[in-house]
Amino acid sequence: MNKTIEKRWIDALPNYAQGRQSLRVDDPLSEGGFRHCCLGVLCELYAEETGEEIWTGSDGHVEGYNCSTGDGNTSTGYLPQAIKTWAGLSTKDETRLIQYNDSLMYDFGQIAEAIENGIPQAEVPV
Repeated sequence: MNKTIEKRWIDALPNYAQGRQSLRVDDPLSEGGFRHCCLGVLCELYAEETGEEIWTGSDGHVEGYNCSTGDGNTSTGYLPQAIKTWAGLSTKDETRLIQYNDSLMYDFGQIAEAIENGIPQAEVPV
């Protein structure tokens, strides 16, 4: 993973309201009006750096926003390839981060620690 982006991501995570199951969803009660999963925060950093408008459409409920990049990829739950390439994030690590955020319910502090430690395989409680 790109170390500069990794540091920015770790530093940014505590500044966002955490969501689950979607990159970004509406939440009028959260500061900024949205909740993001950990990968959604990475999308925001990509948009900030590239100036690209990445968020399109939202039903305001479960599905959340589409993240669309100039390469034509669109997703609500996985990263578009352009963002994975920009960040140097492997599909294996993306899958682990989804598990941390959505299945194991790690908070952003725990996810930041996992990123710092190389995104190890999570120990699934029995």
